[in-house]
Amino acid sequence: MRSMGQLVTLFLSGMFFANGVPHFVHGISGEAFHNPFLHRFVPSVPSPLFNVVWGLLSFGLAIALGSRSDGLAWGLHAHGIAWGAGFVFAAVGLSLYFRAR
Repeated sequence: MRSMGQLVTLFLSGMFFANGVPHFVHGISGEAFHNPFLHRFVPSVPSPLFNVVWGLLSFGLAIALGSRSDGLAWGLHAHGIAWGAGFVFAAVGLSLYFRAR
């Protein structure tokens, strides 16, 4: 049985992952997508590259929280690092490619 702290951490992990999806998808599609937390500081809509980075940070935080709570069994190994590096490379490249179109 999981403790209340683990359940809350897993809940937050799910929230961060869900938050990353629209930013990431719009970013790799080359579309700008508004970030509600930055509207006071950034007058224009953030770029696709910004949204990819925001999505990746949200995914990373979701994975870190999920791993910390022992709820998700992700480990740091060469295969995972290679997969993650390819994912980041393609995401950033797609956001730049589609932005130019």
